[in-house]
Amino acid sequence: MPKFKLLSGIHNEGGNTYYAGDIIDSKSDLLKHNVSGSSPRYEKAAESTPSSVQSRTDQLDAMTVSQLREFAEAEEIDLGEATKKAEILAVIYASLV
Repeated sequence: MPKFKLLSGIHNEGGNTYYAGDIIDSKSDLLKHNVSGSSPRYEKAAESTPSSVQSRTDQLDAMTVSQLREFAEAEEIDLGEATKKAEILAVIYASLV
């Protein structure tokens, strides 16, 4: 089964939710969804591509404030009074440690 890396956004498939940086096993050709706009973007992943903290960090850094809020909500991360991107990232990073 082909593997794809989610570059941005959030993807739901087979009852699972994937976030930027995650590797997805899919029978579908996810690359056909690489269109401009707010939809998720994908790239082919090497069969041995490990999911790493640095990769996740890079992907979070690339997200918009809106995407970060969606991510935090999906991960049940309380952002408290954080409103700016740097503040939101700090809260998310702290929760991932």
